Amino acid sequence: RWFMERPQGNRAAGEAGSGAAPPLEASATENALDHSVDEWEVFARQWLDRGDVRQAIRALYLATLVHLHRERFIEYNRACTNWVYVRNFRGGAAERGVLQSLTRTFDVVWYGDREPSGEEYRDFEQGVRRLGTPAPVSGGGGG
Repeated sequence: RWFMERPQGNRAAGEAGSGAAPPLEASATENALDHSVDEWEVFARQWLDRGDVRQAIRALYLATLVHLHRERFIEYNRACTNWVYVRNFRGGAAERGVLQSLTRTFDVVWYGDREPSGEEYRDFEQGVRRLGTPAPVSGGGGG
């Protein structure tokens, strides 16, 4: 378990102090735990600034999975499907409904290869916040 959750490099010890976000290309990873919630949030903001709402939703969804894993609501395993996380979610029924809705939206947008609107992104982000995924500490970019 430690091997899957271990910090990569010196990331856990002080990346917040460095102020440098990983390059956007690093968001192409298939393992959500490769980055912190904050890093995924920064990726989402960067993708949004580039006008790629689809990638921004993916980054926010991965931030949520990392958050839920860290809070022990799910057991993240990159071999699992998103619907396994919904089924095995250890939170309340209302939160499970939010996760289910987010997962449905993510599936349609990501696997359905459909570009979502800005309004869909805002709705998705509201759901993410309802699950307790914190907004980025760094303050985010201007729009």
